[in-house]
Amino acid sequence: MALPQIDPIIVRKGDPEMVFKHGQWIFEPKYDGWRGMLRIEDEEAHFWSRRGNYLVPFDYLARQVSREIGVKTAILDGEITVLDPLTGYSNFDDLMHRRGRLYYMAFDLLYLDGQNIWTEPLMWRKQALAKLVAGKRNILPVPFLTELTKEFVQGADKLGLEGVVVKKRNDPYSPHTNWYKVLNPQYQEKKKAREVIFRHSKNKAK
Repeated sequence: MALPQIDPIIVRKGDPEMVFKHGQWIFEPKYDGWRGMLRIEDEEAHFWSRRGNYLVPFDYLARQVSREIGVKTAILDGEITVLDPLTGYSNFDDLMHRRGRLYYMAFDLLYLDGQNIWTEPLMWRKQALAKLVAGKRNILPVPFLTELTKEFVQGADKLGLEGVVVKKRNDPYSPHTNWYKVLNPQYQEKKKAREVIFRHSKNKAK
């Protein structure tokens, strides 16, 4: 049976004042990396970007994760990143320069061994994901909180976070589902500066 085609949910920019006006949210740290949907089928495993591009440089990580979780077919959503060994936070510089150890930070499980589970509530999928990846080395579940303060969002820079992703607990994985990102402005300025330096260094090397 061929894997189903599932369009990734696009994360929209959100206003902290808006997301705190309603209940039933969960809050995830936003890792700074490349988002990748992992598709495992017939002993093949590949990452695909949210724009549908095949992420060839990460095939080795895809195969590692596939061997670890040991399933026949699966579709997961998550972030490919390099984690700082001291803080545990993502390091975008190392990812761009292919330094450090790669991890797949999975935040959703959509399909597993022939079962369509993207229609299940988010918290149900989170539990299934946690069970699937428990004790694994190359794939880790993205942690989340069920309660969050504005101070946490506003102080994300002190925690080394790119921002916070906000999701409804009972939503399915659907094109009609809204996820929101509340970005850390200080981190975004640093990221833009790093990207300019990176592009400049690549042009000089040509």
